[in-house]
Amino acid sequence: MQRESHAPVIIGILLLLAALYVGSYFLLTVPQGVGLIKKNDDYQLEGNLEPYRIGGKFSAVIYWPLEQIDRNVRSKDWTLGDTARELKESIPDTNP
Repeated sequence: MQRESHAPVIIGILLLLAALYVGSYFLLTVPQGVGLIKKNDDYQLEGNLEPYRIGGKFSAVIYWPLEQIDRNVRSKDWTLGDTARELKESIPDTNP
C-alpha cells in the first residue's frame, strides 16, 4: 500500500487563503477615502478619509503589504486620497 500525499490539499488551502486575503483587501479598500469631502462655512472637512471601509488601524496593519503594492500599481488612485487626508490635517479644528 502506498501512502497518499496530502500536499495537494494543503497547497489548495493555502491558495484559497491567499485569494481570500487579496479579495478582502480589494473589497475593503477605497484609495480616495470613504465618504464625501465638503467644506463648511468655517472650512472644516467632513467625512471619513480613511482608505478602509471598516477596521481602521487594524485593517491598515493587516493589509499593509498589499497596500504598498497597490500604491505602486494604482498610484493615481491613491494620490487623490492622500491629498484629501493632508488637507484635512492642515485645517485647524475649531470645534470646542
